[in-house]
Amino acid sequence: MHAYPPPKITPVTCAAAQPVVVAVIDTGLDPNHPRFKGHLWTNPGETGTDAFGKNKSTNQVDDDANGYVDDVHGWNFADRSNNLADQHGHGTHVAGLIVGPRNQREIASTSCRPIQLMVLKYYERGMLPTASLRASTAAIRYAVKMHARVINFSSGGANPDANEKAAIEKAARANVLFVAAAGNNHSDNDISGFYPASYKLSNILSVAALDHSGQNLLDFSNYGEHSVSIAAPGDNLISTLPGGEMGAMSGTSQATAVVTGVVARFLQLNPQVRSPETIIEHIDQTATAVNNFHNRLISGGKLNPSLAVETTRQTPLREQRP
Repeated sequence: MHAYPPPKITPVTCAAAQPVVVAVIDTGLDPNHPRFKGHLWTNPGETGTDAFGKNKSTNQVDDDANGYVDDVHGWNFADRSNNLADQHGHGTHVAGLIVGPRNQREIASTSCRPIQLMVLKYYERGMLPTASLRASTAAIRYAVKMHARVINFSSGGANPDANEKAAIEKAARANVLFVAAAGNNHSDNDISGFYPASYKLSNILSVAALDHSGQNLLDFSNYGEHSVSIAAPGDNLISTLPGGEMGAMSGTSQATAVVTGVVARFLQLNPQVRSPETIIEHIDQTATAVNNFHNRLISGGKLNPSLAVETTRQTPLREQRP
């Protein structure tokens, strides 16, 4: 099994690193896994006590009037509750890759948790595709409404949907980056498409999966010279699983989470960068070229975590548009 090495991050103080909220639209998350301690986004409108002295997180009242009751760390759009438990394992695994391996800076300061995970569950076993699509679209709208900075969507399907596209367009207007899995069908997304990754929207960063060699895509990874941006490790990556466990999974879902984690670290150190287009261009331009990818991916290469994070620490990126 191949564990993905953490990106080398120039040490910064907690005061220097900016909080980054990442919405993880997936199968939920094990909130009790020790790896997520301090990394769960907390809705400020559902914390503290209400006028009657009751805990807002459990008082069964929509204290912040956002349409969701006690949505402290996110929402379960599959069964319309605040139960974020992950019976599948996929969401917990993806979330662990976004947070990344615990590094020395984190160990040294238990109060420094800049990456905050907004948990948006859209899928339960047995759900019909139409129901899960409605749930995931509602989750996108929630992420935008509650000011997530990045959305990680490690899923998708063969058919486009107008409501889903409209929700991502709204995210683009709010400067929310949408990192999406290219899909696991071994197909050319330029021809067949895999959605939401294949919508032609400026805020979508579509991700393919590398095999263990780092020079080829996984046999089942989708690709696209004009529709898939970059490749990242996706072969037997070790990450968190429900019940406090660790284990390996493979696919463009995992590769997408790796990219999201690097983007989050980039934004910690470059809070002045707002537009998704600027972020996507930066990730593409800092990619390591791979000969096999020059006509298969927009960037023609694979994610370079160190370059994507560290160089901008030395020379802060400036917005390329007002």
